[in-house]
Amino acid sequence: MSASFIIFNKETGTPVSWGSASAQDISLQAVKEEERLLVTSSFDVEVNKNVVYDDVKAIRQTLIDGGAQTSFGVVDTDLFARTNLTGAAVAALIALQSGQPYSVTWALKNNTSITLTAPEMLQFALEAVGYIDACFSRSFVLRDEINAATNMAELLAIDITAGWPGQT
Repeated sequence: MSASFIIFNKETGTPVSWGSASAQDISLQAVKEEERLLVTSSFDVEVNKNVVYDDVKAIRQTLIDGGAQTSFGVVDTDLFARTNLTGAAVAALIALQSGQPYSVTWALKNNTSITLTAPEMLQFALEAVGYIDACFSRSFVLRDEINAATNMAELLAIDITAGWPGQT
């Protein structure tokens, strides 16, 4: 299946080249540092705001699913892991509320194990959720920057790869 692409000059917002190719061939396009490739068939800034924000959402989801640094270590945060975190946090709350003992052994992203008490499990889950929330917050800031762009040069000047949680 073929898709359209345009390579823009980031500084001027003008198209440098364009074409149609398979997704694999598009990913192989040589793009200079001063250029940016968008998978789009439009030269219109309003249309391309959606294209760029779709790229932001893809970055956000990759980061959300890629694991979160916590004070206990890096925790998996894919959908299955988030479901497990929710269940363990609820169990910890129930144990605390009912005065029951609670302990859970948790596998971190690097396959090492930690044992957590109820308060530790809640802290662990809150830190993971805080990371996910920070990913959403960054995407919303980028969305506002994207929506404020009035031309292609302004839109392409937005660095959608910078400023995400966990980056130094």
